[in-house]
Amino acid sequence: MLNYIQHMEKLNQRKLIVDETDSKKECWLKYSIEALTPVQKVITEIYQETAIAMGQIIQSDLFEENILVEIKNIGGIANNTYINQDETADLLIVLKETNENKDQNELSKLKELIQLREFTKIVLRNKFPEALLDDSQPLAIKLSIPSKPCNFCYYFGYFLTNDDKASGDFPINNEIKLLNYQSRSLCTSNPIKMITEVQKKDRQTHGNTKNLIRILKSIKTDSIDPICLTGHQITCIIYAMDNFTLSKPSGQLLFLLLEVSLFLKKIVENPYVAPSLRNPDNNLLLEHSNLDSFRNGSKQLKQGVDDLVKKLIMEVDLYENIFEKAAAV
Repeated sequence: MLNYIQHMEKLNQRKLIVDETDSKKECWLKYSIEALTPVQKVITEIYQETAIAMGQIIQSDLFEENILVEIKNIGGIANNTYINQDETADLLIVLKETNENKDQNELSKLKELIQLREFTKIVLRNKFPEALLDDSQPLAIKLSIPSKPCNFCYYFGYFLTNDDKASGDFPINNEIKLLNYQSRSLCTSNPIKMITEVQKKDRQTHGNTKNLIRILKSIKTDSIDPICLTGHQITCIIYAMDNFTLSKPSGQLLFLLLEVSLFLKKIVENPYVAPSLRNPDNNLLLEHSNLDSFRNGSKQLKQGVDDLVKKLIMEVDLYENIFEKAAAV
């Protein structure tokens, strides 16, 4: 359930001033507009610079231990689907192929990635003793530093083929084996392809893909009860919706939220939908996740979406463009 007072406080924290004493103010419209708005470019650059610096710190310390890695930004900051609060920079630490490890089997590389993960934890604790380190996630170590503008998630893996471009960029079709620490296993992923596929779908749907990802992440962040879905899972839920459904004129948010609610209903009630969902790189989303937890999180998210719809329906019509509405207020 969404809480009006809590939402308005969050809006103020996000530098959007709302006069609650003026009954003419359309507060939930303002909330929606703000939730759909990407972080300003100058702030984006700060996040990017901070993420690069954090990656270089790890890379330098690993190099001193003769551990060769490449580090790249992936996820929310890279595909512009992050929100204006609790931003997280996802950093992929890729174990580079050397003469010593190029002929290793998968089990040997799994052990090496586990060691890499454990050593990275030591480095992070030594470098940032004031930070909160969460290693409970299956695929990532999360680091929260009070002095930094965003949080950081470190993922670990290796390329299935070693054909980096001369520029140092990772090829779009180069798949990666990611470490799942909880199950002590490797899962196949292509983070770079996932970013480009989300961007492609966003262009095909008049920008509605990223807009809906942002507003669902905002609903999760602003929910009174914690919603047990990751930002990546929310991205994949929207990505799984068909282009025709998402290709409404930009700004018809109320109509789009109703479509999202219907899709979440299918995930919760149809036993075949959730297990069939795929990442944008076409790998199964829940191959290494708890299905019951995902369905429960989807149910919670649906409640948040429905709550926002009930609020918005008092301020905008079904097919009304919220951007045009906000400009006229």
